[in-house]
Amino acid sequence: MSTQIAWATGIFEGEGYMGKRNTGNSARLTMRMCDFDVVERVYEIFGCGNLGLFHPESHKTHKPQLGWNVGKKADVIKCLSLMLPYFGYRRAYDALNILDDLELGIN
Repeated sequence: MSTQIAWATGIFEGEGYMGKRNTGNSARLTMRMCDFDVVERVYEIFGCGNLGLFHPESHKTHKPQLGWNVGKKADVIKCLSLMLPYFGYRRAYDALNILDDLELGIN
């Protein structure tokens, strides 16, 4: 399982986004790619969040993307905690700040 989490973390580190929301004590993780099978595999590995299809309306020549979105506080904490050992320095720093804020109830 740790090999799968390490793989998924590498994909997320390159293609994903993590951030705190402006309202309330919450954060989110998102990732969008044209490679639907890769996004589906990340979703299956972590077992939470949801998938959504995105059609770039401003650029008709761009391919549709599949997005993985995690917004529930417990799921964000779960995913970031699993990914933390595999993140590089910059993403680990961001993840730790988000985890601290969520656990302390800081907006």
